[in-house]
Amino acid sequence: TRKESSAASDVYKRQDEHYAWAPDGKRIAWVAGRMDVSPVNVSVLTVGEGSQTIATGTNADSVDYADGGRSLVFVNSDANGSSYRATPFTLRDGGVYTVVPPAAPQSMFKGSGAYADVAALWKGAVAFTRWSADQKTKSIELVKPGAAPTSIAETRSDAPPPRWAGETVAYVGTADGRPLLITTPDDQSGTCLLYT
Repeated sequence: TRKESSAASDVYKRQDEHYAWAPDGKRIAWVAGRMDVSPVNVSVLTVGEGSQTIATGTNADSVDYADGGRSLVFVNSDANGSSYRATPFTLRDGGVYTVVPPAAPQSMFKGSGAYADVAALWKGAVAFTRWSADQKTKSIELVKPGAAPTSIAETRSDAPPPRWAGETVAYVGTADGRPLLITTPDDQSGTCLLYT
């Protein structure tokens, strides 16, 4: 059973970025899995009822509930390049998208790149990671409604996803020893908690 919102349950609900429980515990949103580069759907299952597709033909990677469960956020990696031309994506632009079912997805921002690890935060803010070109690191970024994304920190590509509790994020740093760090958007210095 899922406990109601607290810092601990917020961390618990994001153990797998490909699905998310609604705060009411009655709905599960998920991004369909794949083994190749092919379009996937973002869907919602209502426990005891059925499934509804929220966004089709996406290049989505992760999903989360926002606004007390009234909406969804998901990240979509850019699928406009030449290597994707033959793939039938219906949502090609990369970025962060919000959905208030049954409406169509709306972009919070669009950008080229590959995105992962989405987390709905306070007052409409959304956190996510953006893969580096060499895929060795991911930048932890934050986007607020009507604003451009800002970079908060950098994590290793093989590290677990960043975990948010309120305005504080815990993540594995890029330095040797893989330090566990915490920081906030206002203080991006990164306090070391532990070296592994």
